[in-house]
Amino acid sequence: ENDPKSSQSNRQKPEITSQAYQSRVLRSLQFINSRSGMAMEFLSSNWTACEKFGSNAVEPGHLFEWSWLMSEVIRLSPEDPKIKNLHTIAELLFNSGVQYGIVHGMVCDGITDDGTITHTSTRIWPQTGLIRLLAYRSKRLTINLQNITENYLFVTMTRIFFSSYAPNSLQGGWFDRRNAKGKITVDHMPASSLYHIYGAAREFFSSNQVTRLPKM
Repeated sequence: ENDPKSSQSNRQKPEITSQAYQSRVLRSLQFINSRSGMAMEFLSSNWTACEKFGSNAVEPGHLFEWSWLMSEVIRLSPEDPKIKNLHTIAELLFNSGVQYGIVHGMVCDGITDDGTITHTSTRIWPQTGLIRLLAYRSKRLTINLQNITENYLFVTMTRIFFSSYAPNSLQGGWFDRRNAKGKITVDHMPASSLYHIYGAAREFFSSNQVTRLPKM
């Protein structure tokens, strides 16, 4: 199974990667609470909620990441009947995250599965997760009130991102996290953050949002 020729063959067949990607995301649906439509952080050994409704931990940043992942599966396999419900779930995750997970213009660290805010501290990766998703969603050409609202949210998020997390003074660097009062709480730049920053930038520059990049 570790035959280099076999590995090379897989890389030459995008449909194999797409199928594996799709399968992984479909299995992940067990993390979605059917009552709230949110992705729970912890499950019991039999794949059910650990706590009663309203007491299960949810990270808004993961709601946006899962919504983006599901949207990618839809893009890769638009005709597959197995994913016909993914669009509804992706929308539910996005809407839940926006409704409950944004505090003072930034994605907070924690809520419960009924939308109660538990942690108003913030990290950089949930911000880039939402920016990436908004950029992806902007590729839809339909002009309606929802898209106008999302465009406004995108502009707001990017302005806060560049002022609070990646200011010009850092010359390409970033602040990873801030506490509930907005104070910087780390003295280093975790390398893992770069992956999230790159993912958002890559989606951004392939979207309709390029002309909306805020001037700093």
